Amino acid sequence: MTKRLLVALAFAVACSSMVVFAQNAHFQNVSASIITSGQVEPNGNAGELAVSFKEAGLGNAGTEISYTATAQAQAVYGCINKGGNHPQASNKTGVAGPVSGQGTFPVGRNGSISATITIDPPATTLTCPGNMTEVLVSVSYSDVTLTDTFYGDYVTISGTFSHVFFQ
Repeated sequence: MTKRLLVALAFAVACSSMVVFAQNAHFQNVSASIITSGQVEPNGNAGELAVSFKEAGLGNAGTEISYTATAQAQAVYGCINKGGNHPQASNKTGVAGPVSGQGTFPVGRNGSISATITIDPPATTLTCPGNMTEVLVSVSYSDVTLTDTFYGDYVTISGTFSHVFFQ
């Protein structure tokens, strides 16, 4: 190999190394909260867990990064009449299990992403009689984790996030 070729090769390796080291993905801000406004009926957004975050050190603007938010959840669903009377014990059901939400977002000019991913409460199979409507009575989320699936960066959000919609 010629000296010129070796120098060019060394320069190319150095430049590619700089790009890799310049990308230092890390979460700067992460929070979670339950959406309490909106409809409590199935497919309404009340009861969803909103996981908001800012991740920096992501490299080039325009690149898209995918995220997954996971949690353990417990929900109680019940039937309520048109007069708004509270669910009776006989027409309530509890469900629990792992839940998740995903999102893909473009990296901004400053090499960061600020976004929110929502996680739905666990689904129910409750069926309400004729004049009653199915509602989310209460919901609770714990063991919340947010993962950047491209870089493998993740963060756990400590605490339990709960809300009661009907007593």
